[in-house]
Amino acid sequence: MTNVAAQKRQYSQYVHVIIMMALILFFKYVPPIGALTPLGMQTLGIFAGVVYGWSTVGMIFPSMIGILAFGFLGENTVLATLGAAFGDQLTLIVLFFFLVSTLVSEVGLSNYIAQWCVSRKFVVGKPWGIAVMFCIASAIIAATVNLYAAMFLMWSIFYSFCEQAGFKPGDKYPMLVLVAILYSCAVAGGIFPYMGLAIMVVAQLQSFLGLEINYFLYTVMQLILVFVSIGAYILIAKYIFRPDVSLILHQKETLNNDEELKLTNHQKLVAGLILLLIMMLFLPELLPTSIAIIGFFKALGIAGVALMVLILYYIFMLGHKDVVPITKLAQGLSWDMIFMFATIAPLSKAINNPDAGILAFVNESMSSLLAGMSPFVFIVVLFFVSSCITQFANNAVVMSVIGPIMYTLGNAIQVNPYVLTVLAVPFLSVAFMTPAASVPAAMAFSNKEWIGTKNAYKMGAVIFMVNMLMLVVGIPIAELLF
Repeated sequence: MTNVAAQKRQYSQYVHVIIMMALILFFKYVPPIGALTPLGMQTLGIFAGVVYGWSTVGMIFPSMIGILAFGFLGENTVLATLGAAFGDQLTLIVLFFFLVSTLVSEVGLSNYIAQWCVSRKFVVGKPWGIAVMFCIASAIIAATVNLYAAMFLMWSIFYSFCEQAGFKPGDKYPMLVLVAILYSCAVAGGIFPYMGLAIMVVAQLQSFLGLEINYFLYTVMQLILVFVSIGAYILIAKYIFRPDVSLILHQKETLNNDEELKLTNHQKLVAGLILLLIMMLFLPELLPTSIAIIGFFKALGIAGVALMVLILYYIFMLGHKDVVPITKLAQGLSWDMIFMFATIAPLSKAINNPDAGILAFVNESMSSLLAGMSPFVFIVVLFFVSSCITQFANNAVVMSVIGPIMYTLGNAIQVNPYVLTVLAVPFLSVAFMTPAASVPAAMAFSNKEWIGTKNAYKMGAVIFMVNMLMLVVGIPIAELLF
């Protein structure tokens, strides 16, 4: 019986591979629509095939096929595509931050932080209080430091909490909280107008309409949207999904006993390096890069900052017996995630290629769809359609297409441009419904062990609904503020 079931699974995998390859190889023969070109149809075929493979076969094998297929797209070469894929900034960020987060875990620092978090009196015996605390910490780091640092560090800490509490991969509560951490990072990344996608949105407001937004009111509005969205997600997780949280309730005393909390010298060193990492990411956003050390931090880039922390660690630990070897850190790498991000790099480039006509098609379709609407309907339809598009394309690329439509067409029908600005940032920054939707979505889909593909799709749909709720709440509040 077991052999029959195994054979059925094997045959189903072959069927999925055949479908994936058919999309990649033959979709280009479908007649182009509108502004789409044959190159655009070929690009969409590769994209559809890879996403289908990610959803049914796994991450690494479809990613390999996708990277190879992009190497034969247009004037691309396989060698150049491989260089772009594995030399892309996001791929390198994933690689080096995995090493850093593994270091934090290996020395026991993540265990210490997890124990400290759950031993605070206001979360004692409160599973959802603990979840909210992880969300708030993630949001603060994402808003003030860096989205990637927040996601990797907070996931590492939460894994340690799960180990202490006794949760296992496949349990519903850790799945919900892991997605909550990603969602908190995504929605909080644009709280300040000088970080993330907010820079582009504010710049386009100035470019197309010559207007400046009040930074204080902008930040207040983003904070409201963050609290509404995270609060709605937690309520849905608690009262609709109803995960089993008895492990936390039954082990309340052991989980919340901080009497033995004490950092070792090794842990203090790594904690200091993590604080240095945060400073190197944060200070260039506040101080002029004309200052030598600040210019150096800026030149390092996000991946370079993580690499510098690792270098400093091995300098300080020279000759120490308890040093964590790089080979040990490498065991913590998620090759699923690395290959997925490597595939997203040439995919974004292909979609952004003007010769493909994909962005022109979106521009053409959006303009004809939105013309003649009332201001309220315009805002709702604009962000609904934009949110759908961001599930398949790079957020910044989508904003570069939507921005001109949003401001010029919106101005023609007297839509409040400030309302558009403050809503565009969270809506176009948060996309979770497909593996290629965003960096946080890629992390969710590639985490087969704790989240799983089916749950990733399910939670992506939940987050989409929460975003629509955020829109309903956000429009009247933004109208009042601006």
